[in-house]
Amino acid sequence: MIKWDLLREALAIVDGVPDERLWMGAINHNLYAWQNSNVPTDCGTVGCAIGWISMHPKFNALGLTSDNMGRLMLDGNLCTFVAAAEKVFGLPKADALRLFEPLTAEEENLGLRCDKQAFRIRVVDFFTGYGHPCKWEVA
Repeated sequence: MIKWDLLREALAIVDGVPDERLWMGAINHNLYAWQNSNVPTDCGTVGCAIGWISMHPKFNALGLTSDNMGRLMLDGNLCTFVAAAEKVFGLPKADALRLFEPLTAEEENLGLRCDKQAFRIRVVDFFTGYGHPCKWEVA
């Protein structure tokens, strides 16, 4: 069962991330490199949406964290972004993948000003597809 309220809280966290700090160009981003270089890397997790969510105390209390290398952890074990989203938000695997996967080639070719816009489009489509209101606007 999808945990809509928890998903809304997670999306509010992502909404607070500056546009230039949300990067969904690759599955892995490194927390240490991300924090210290301010440029996307391809070797750890925090630049992506689920990575940012994993840094919030509310989600830490639910077992979603990042280790000191920036890799996603669920209940103390390394996990994929799909496994994390499935368990924490009660999402079916296909929905977990679609919401949190790296940008598709089609999304990269939309000419959007930032990855957050692409993520917002996904979120709005997801919520409306299930008949749930979504406060996010595609800006």
